[in-house]
Amino acid sequence: MRTAMTAGRGNAGRILVEQPERLAAAWRRERYSERGGNAVPENLLDGCVETLIRELGHSLMGAKGPAWCRARGVLRLSLARGEHGLHQEFATLRRCLFDALVVANATGAEHHRLLQEIDAAAESAIALLRRLANPGLPLPRFAFGGLVIELIEPQPRHATGAETSWAPPPH
Repeated sequence: MRTAMTAGRGNAGRILVEQPERLAAAWRRERYSERGGNAVPENLLDGCVETLIRELGHSLMGAKGPAWCRARGVLRLSLARGEHGLHQEFATLRRCLFDALVVANATGAEHHRLLQEIDAAAESAIALLRRLANPGLPLPRFAFGGLVIELIEPQPRHATGAETSWAPPPH
């Protein structure tokens, strides 16, 4: 006989597959609150988070290969935000999805698998960013299944007083 505690086991993958937009919305709300609610952040993962969540669900249901390789959409990389920006977004995604797994009464194995998959995705995204800055570096272990673009943003100014500017050469 199944108890209320075990009735939900095995549903974690299904929830991620069937409701990625709701989980992505929770992630976006969390990202907004992390910024103090002052401005809607332009998230680097925004263009691929739904498909990544769906593919993470498929992984929990037994799909072969990394979810990151199956995910589609647009991954933005920003040299201005650097690795820290990607780390923040993946950490927020990890927290949101772990909350969803708790609600789904997921198993320890499902939690572990999700952690491995998110870490592999973050590692690969950061490797792509490093390679953007230094093309001689190796390709990431897992290739992203979607489109990767560079988001050109102004570099943050440092309060050194030594501002540099560029001007075209005189003709």
